[in-house]
Amino acid sequence: MALRRQEWTRKDYKKAMEYYSRAASLENATAIVNLGLMYEDGEGCEADVRKAAELFRSLTKFPGEEDRDACFHLGRLCVFGNLGPSDRIRAEGGVNLNQAADM
Repeated sequence: MALRRQEWTRKDYKKAMEYYSRAASLENATAIVNLGLMYEDGEGCEADVRKAAELFRSLTKFPGEEDRDACFHLGRLCVFGNLGPSDRIRAEGGVNLNQAADM
């Protein structure tokens, strides 16, 4: 993961996206969180908050540090309206933020 982080730090987002995508396909939780952040911000790809949420959501059911991060980021996207203004989405965000705080 150090090489992947190095690519991200150097702002070679396309290369970082390639590495994180490979690692995420192997179910590496850190890569999945970082890939979600890249999709959210449009780093190395076109911004896609729904894809970011999908990646974060894939980790929210398992305890662990990366999973806590995924819960936090998913909750943040939901609560602040990035995924739409519905009360159901905001409620999901609240649940995820609470879950992140409890991990």
